[in-house]
Amino acid sequence: FSNDLTLSDRICRYLSDNLAVPFSSESIEKEFFLSYKYMASLFKKEKGMTMQQYHNTVRMEEACRLLCSTLMSISDRLGFSDALYFSRCFRSFTGKSPSEYRKESARYF
Repeated sequence: FSNDLTLSDRICRYLSDNLAVPFSSESIEKEFFLSYKYMASLFKKEKGMTMQQYHNTVRMEEACRLLCSTLMSISDRLGFSDALYFSRCFRSFTGKSPSEYRKESARYF
């Protein structure tokens, strides 16, 4: 990968590439060989949100995309072992349940 990416950009790419993996500060430390505390502080300053918030946002954006394009169950594909918890997270992100979102998006196809 390119060296002109900032550490925060590289963290974003890592989190986006690992949507199906539950968020883990330990895995981020192992990936970047830096303390989580240092990276978390830098990330928040540069991106205006925590790494966990970013990870959840990209997971929910992917959930929206998948709900529009597939009929399969997607919570486990995005690393949520509990479908009810996924549904709650999705509703707080979009204001709709996954099934409502899927039904509404189906109208546009």
